[in-house]
Amino acid sequence: MTEWRKGEPKIWRWRIRARSSDGQMVTLGKYGTEAEARADHDRIIKDKSYRNVSLEPLTTA
Repeated sequence: MTEWRKGEPKIWRWRIRARSSDGQMVTLGKYGTEAEARADHDRIIKDKSYRNVSLEPLTTA
């Protein structure tokens, strides 16, 4: 097994989704903490590159 696969998998708790200029829903990022997600969410809204930007909690499978 390669070195980078020996660690524990990252658990994502939040994601940012938005509608791109061509109308597709895209995931812009996944985050471990709400603070990280909120910071990027605010930046994306300020940039006005995407529409319908939402910050969503992820549920565990």
